[in-house]
Amino acid sequence: MLTKPLYPRSKNAPSSQYQISNQEYADWQKEISKVAVPTDVLSGITAIRKSLANVEIQEAEIYRNVYVSDRRWKNIVRLLKTSAFVHGRSEVHITDLLPVYHCLWNEPDECPTIRQIVIRALFSSFAKELASMTSALKSDLKVSRVREALDKARLNGDHRDDDLLVTDHFYYQVENHGTGNTYIFIVDYKNMKEYSPKDAPAPGVMYTDPLNPKRTIIRAFSDGNQMKQQGAERVTLYRDAQHLYINGVRFPMRRLKRGEEQQQLWLGNISVTGRDYEAELETVHAHIEKLVKDLSDNIFVSAEDRKGVEHYVATLRKEIAWARVDVRKLQYGDE
Repeated sequence: MLTKPLYPRSKNAPSSQYQISNQEYADWQKEISKVAVPTDVLSGITAIRKSLANVEIQEAEIYRNVYVSDRRWKNIVRLLKTSAFVHGRSEVHITDLLPVYHCLWNEPDECPTIRQIVIRALFSSFAKELASMTSALKSDLKVSRVREALDKARLNGDHRDDDLLVTDHFYYQVENHGTGNTYIFIVDYKNMKEYSPKDAPAPGVMYTDPLNPKRTIIRAFSDGNQMKQQGAERVTLYRDAQHLYINGVRFPMRRLKRGEEQQQLWLGNISVTGRDYEAELETVHAHIEKLVKDLSDNIFVSAEDRKGVEHYVATLRKEIAWARVDVRKLQYGDE
């Protein structure tokens, strides 16, 4: 096995230094066959194969099923082992996968998208971990905000909304709107000022709940830049003691009926997870940056490939940055 990578020799070296004997070539082939392919690389290959069934052709607005035969995949695995061998390793590393996009396209217009498919596959485990963490963080932030708003109302003696029915821990229901399945986030409703001719209504957004298509969600924002929910409709909002006004139209709020209990008003049975999100984000960030460096050190990764990696990783870095903002909100509140 090689003890160091087979980097290209000096341009000024005698041509004889580039010659490989038959015996040396045969020995290399034996060593390449011994190179191991770990589970994470096999998982990456599986993800790439699935993605090739739906390859977007840029500027053509079409998708294509790119067929790669089992024989070609077998040869690709051999190339991965060869790459590891040339780099002086005894097993394939995930970074060896990137250059194989050259072996996957059938038509030139498929190449750019397939390269992106391979790049996403390299970082997929970190992207999934980040998505899971972000989801848990937002859930914790929701609980924290609602509990804070409800406790603040109690301390201030504000009992206007005590008889409003809490739905799914986080929402009040707006009656007689649309299909009757319209809900507003508790914190938004409680923090909304009552109507005054001197004050402008609060900007808001109304959209279909992605987890329940039959339900409409209303959110109020002080920053209009936050209104980026896909398919969202911008609205204006204000309230009085009994109603919510959507675009100036008054709608009553769903209140507890006689004998109906408010079982989860103070969220006593729900708590934040207490996870150290800051440490988790730092770990994911460190792993991402290490993979970026390892890719740049791979002699078969071109400058153009590195640009593609940087372009994709920029989106992950942005997600981490936004998650850190949410961590600060969870720790210190929105102020």
